[in-house]
Amino acid sequence: MVCGALTRVAVLSAASVIIGVNVAGAPAPAPGPQREQVVQFGRYDYTVDTAHSLPAQADNWPFQVLQRGYAGQVMALRNAATTKQPMTLLFYADPMVIRPSDFLGYTTTLPASWVQRYHPDWLLRDAAGKMIARLDGDGDIMLDPGNPDYQQLAGDNLVAIMAKEGWAGVMLDELNQTWAWTMTDPPARYPTVQSWDAAEVDLVKAICGKVMAAGKLCLTNTGDYFDDENFWNSITDLNSGSSQEYYMALDQGLGNAPAAATIENGWWLPSEQRLFDSQFARKQGFFHAYAANPDLVDYALGSYLLAWQGYGTFAASTTYNGTDIWTPDFDAARKLGRAACQ
Repeated sequence: MVCGALTRVAVLSAASVIIGVNVAGAPAPAPGPQREQVVQFGRYDYTVDTAHSLPAQADNWPFQVLQRGYAGQVMALRNAATTKQPMTLLFYADPMVIRPSDFLGYTTTLPASWVQRYHPDWLLRDAAGKMIARLDGDGDIMLDPGNPDYQQLAGDNLVAIMAKEGWAGVMLDELNQTWAWTMTDPPARYPTVQSWDAAEVDLVKAICGKVMAAGKLCLTNTGDYFDDENFWNSITDLNSGSSQEYYMALDQGLGNAPAAATIENGWWLPSEQRLFDSQFARKQGFFHAYAANPDLVDYALGSYLLAWQGYGTFAASTTYNGTDIWTPDFDAARKLGRAACQ
């Protein structure tokens, strides 16, 4: 069956919340990876989980983004898996900064000490020539995303890490539509949003190009701005899949966002459209809800099922750094099997 010849209707009822949508005349998906047999769940696992057993972690969340420093955790998860869904383990890397406190470069694409010693010209500067620090701390210093030499070496280094440590791929953080996400003032080299976006697109093209040519996954945390669909699609055209970090359950500290995206407040459709775009491009998108409560997690899952066509991953937690949540509706969603349309 081809979705373009159908009208698909999906409804999920959870905690007295019922949502539904009709998708008529949707285009057929582009060629891409094999569709998944069941809904896949995943998570950002930036700390060691002590609330769930290792088999529960491996079976509930077969798709995980972890910190490189947790090598023992990675091995333990692989050994603990008991389901038929294979584990896909990616590591986190921020290509937009160097972090002097991270001596070995476990959270970035290159070690800070190496860049500072050999290529200070790769660091981003303001109009006065001063190096720009990341707005929200950690001592990070911003890198120039449009520097082609940096792009090439970063891609080569990430591929070498995957080959040496056995990762399935990488998730690149901080690919945001505007420099204002991480900086107070615009960098001298990128005075407009358009010039900043173009540099980030070039970065993804170079780095993900190398990673994907090596047969690995290259996800990007592409943001969830209200009006960033064009930017989202430009990045998603070049990667294995984009991550929406606040899918349906929103961060109220960002841009006066409400707690949840609804049709009434105007936030639901832009968020859902990114999912539709990802599905019809057959991309390994990663849609994560930071929800205030389990009911909102189910609401986000219901929204996900409306557009899911067999590609990508759903994730949810009730706090930014908290333990990932699991509700009975996750088990119910797995029993639905493969999406009906393609």
